[in-house]
Amino acid sequence: MEQHLLPYAAELFGEGEQFLLIIDNAPWHNNQVCRECKENRPFVIIPKFPPNGSELNLMETVWAEMTNTWQKNHERTQAPLDAHVRIQWEALRQRPQFFSRLVEGYSARLEEVVAIDGHAIRW
Repeated sequence: MEQHLLPYAAELFGEGEQFLLIIDNAPWHNNQVCRECKENRPFVIIPKFPPNGSELNLMETVWAEMTNTWQKNHERTQAPLDAHVRIQWEALRQRPQFFSRLVEGYSARLEEVVAIDGHAIRW
């Protein structure tokens, strides 16, 4: 958060301005360092998702799309992984319809989760 997210958010929104951070309940998002970082920054708004709510986190769908071409045998160190993510992100930016479909389909996801009392859905 300190090295990447917060400086980027300050550039986009202004230093100390509120912004919404969408993260899931993965263990690495809830470790001691992340908890302390989030607790000390009231301008970072983090909505609570149900334990099995990755289908409500649109970034999970974006991440799945970015990693579907992952070459596990070749991209094992930080430099190739960084390069892969940057290339895939730029490729996705050239497909605005991908993001439009995600946003347009979000209401249906929410309705489905509510209809089954917050349980996981297939997405």
